[in-house]
Amino acid sequence: MDIEIETKLNDNNEIKQRVNDDIGVKRVLFSVVGTTQRDFKDGLLYDSTIAALHALWYKMDYVHQGVLHQNDFQSARGVDPIWIEILDACDFDNDGNVTPAEFVAGFVMAALDKELSIPAKSAPAMTTGLQVMTNVVAILNAQIMEEIDVVKLKMGWR
Repeated sequence: MDIEIETKLNDNNEIKQRVNDDIGVKRVLFSVVGTTQRDFKDGLLYDSTIAALHALWYKMDYVHQGVLHQNDFQSARGVDPIWIEILDACDFDNDGNVTPAEFVAGFVMAALDKELSIPAKSAPAMTTGLQVMTNVVAILNAQIMEEIDVVKLKMGWR
């Protein structure tokens, strides 16, 4: 095999590996959708979804450090297992803390990771890109709200 072709194939495989790397994908998503709640609000999320995420985050920030940390999930029985789930899903910079923006991005990732289920008969005809995007945003917000409910159940808050 030609050395130039082999080099290009190796480079292509390396790129594919980085794209398939979950942490890499999370970082790319976090960079693309923004690092502040304002960026999310203007793009993907309804005000009610943002309000629900903020309410959940502030309730979890028990120590009131401005970030979620293991100390927020500490009890006499040890660290609540949900902390590991939140850390894994939301700690994009791997610093052991979860900022409000990371928290929002983690829920967006979880919602994007779910399979879309749109019933063919009940789905309206989508003829424009705007109609398609409007439906996708509605589904994304619904899935985030479902994820919030799951976390509340795990925390015993519902």
